[in-house]
Amino acid sequence: MFTFNVDGIEQTLADLESIFSEQNLQKIKDKALEEGATFMRNKIHAAQLKTKDTGAMASEVTFSDPQTIDGERVVTIHWKGPDNRYRVVHLVENGFYDRSGKFIKPAGYGQIENVLASNQARYIQIVQNSIARQIGA
Repeated sequence: MFTFNVDGIEQTLADLESIFSEQNLQKIKDKALEEGATFMRNKIHAAQLKTKDTGAMASEVTFSDPQTIDGERVVTIHWKGPDNRYRVVHLVENGFYDRSGKFIKPAGYGQIENVLASNQARYIQIVQNSIARQIGA
């Protein structure tokens, strides 16, 4: 799983919790996470269209509603749709061994990780801007 660390965000959130109610702050965080997830989903979708066969994998990329996992508010990007591409995404992303033992690197090998890594700074900026916009800063 790919994670992002933002230094100083804990203090900022503590300051915000002293100003806003816990419910309002969670709504602010959720909206910011959704904006960031939309950005990443669009980037992954565009990258997968470049190596598409049928385009089913690109069209099925989506993200979850914000949820709390291990005490952190997160949004997960996943694949959901009629063609069940969630079954092959990990094979395309990580490669696989065929029956003869030869390692196969599909056209989209490492594509998702590259998109996440190259857009990490922009994602953080989108989340920060969304929070700032919502609190009126």
